[in-house]
Parts: sequence; C-alpha cells; structure tokens
Amino acid sequence: MQAYNVTNFLNDHPGGKEVLLVAAGKDASEEFEEAGHGSAARLMLDEFYVGEIDPSTKTTTSSVSTTTTTTATNSSINFLENHQKIDHYQDKSSRQNVKLLQFLVPILILGLGSTLLRWKKTLADLSTVHDAQISTL
Repeated sequence: MQAYNVTNFLNDHPGGKEVLLVAAGKDASEEFEEAGHGSAARLMLDEFYVGEIDPSTKTTTSSVSTTTTTTATNSSINFLENHQKIDHYQDKSSRQNVKLLQFLVPILILGLGSTLLRWKKTLADLSTVHDAQISTL
C-alpha cells in the first residue's frame, strides 16, 4: 500500500481540504478511484508519495482502527490549523514587505537615474575642459 503526504495540497485540492482530512490515516484508494480523478491527478501523486506501508502491520480491530483514524484526522486538523496561523502571519509580513518595496524601488530608480545624469554631465564637462586645453596648445 502506498502512502502520500498531501499536507501542502490541502488548500489547493479542488474537492476541498475536508475530503483529504477525512481520508487521513487510512487507505483512501477506493475514494480516490470513485472521485474520477484524471491523468493529471494521477501524475500529481508522484509529488506527494512518501513510501510504502506494509499491509501486514494493519490492525484488524475496528475500535483501534477507528481510534487511529480519529487520532490521525485530529492530528491533521491540528496541524492544518497551526499551519494556517503561520500562513496568516507570513502573509501579513509578505504584504508589508511588498508595500515597502513598492515605496523603495521607485526612489532607488530615481536616485540611480539622477546619479547617472550627474556622472554624464561631469564627463561632458571634463571632455570640454580637455578639449579646451588641447586647443590652447
């Protein structure tokens, strides 16, 4: 049995993250096939593949299986909530950085342009002085 870590795909899943969270910690092969995923979805599986699970280690007691699935689902939900909190702060920080760059980049461009114009004028003045010295010789 193959195992996949789709944590980074939760927010992008077309069917919603809940579908993936419900399947967390269990064999979701049947659900995957019933959803009618196309070739693009099958190709994406390679990106999330993490390894194989030995079927002989699977527990047969339904209460243990239910507990394990519930624990895995709760763990996935807790991870997702924490991940969303981190994303919120990163998004806020990113927006602040973008605003700062939108302010600074034009100023830097104007400063660079001004410096180049002065440098060009200085070169022209030096050239004029040099030409004047040559003509007096």
